[in-house]
Amino acid sequence: MRWTYLKAIDMFFGSKIRFQQYLKDFLKFFCFLMVFTILNVSALSVTYEEVSSNLETAEEKLEDMKENQIPVSKAEHIFEDAEDSLDSQRSLESMGKDPDYEGVQELIYRLFEISENSLRARDDLNVLEERINELRQDDTFEIQEAEMSYERAVEEFENQKFESALESVEETYEKISEPGLPAIRLTDFFHIPCFKSSSAPGIYVSIYVS
Repeated sequence: MRWTYLKAIDMFFGSKIRFQQYLKDFLKFFCFLMVFTILNVSALSVTYEEVSSNLETAEEKLEDMKENQIPVSKAEHIFEDAEDSLDSQRSLESMGKDPDYEGVQELIYRLFEISENSLRARDDLNVLEERINELRQDDTFEIQEAEMSYERAVEEFENQKFESALESVEETYEKISEPGLPAIRLTDFFHIPCFKSSSAPGIYVSIYVS
């Protein structure tokens, strides 16, 4: 009986090796199908109420940026796009069509990231400015390159390129950390996910430790 079963398999697939390959291909396809299904279920699980609540949080973060005198024109543009997109998807849902709230969420994620990077860049630049001023008082140190890097970070911050500003801050610290130029970072950052959505990557909250 066993021989007959194996012979049937061998006749159908050509050989045991080919059978194993077919089995591997099937398992790969099955895994891909499972992942694809999970991702689509996750996207469909995003509701209007959830996105609307997250958009309110984004608006609060935008106001916080303004209160801290951080340039916000680019962030405001993204926020307006998110508002318009949310209204459009809500209209589709009211007509019985499938809304794409995931797209709105992506815009909100960008706003959260911009807010986080802007606040980090502002605080880092303030600390770095104090360090640069200290070094300027000592004629024994050559800090021209560090000053140029710092000025570039300030310019990037003003142009709302907050991520680039953070990179330039790090570059400046590297330049003033050369022998004879001890540089001590006064801040460290911890990221705590506190986003309500189970499908979201998370909001970042900075805790500053002196």
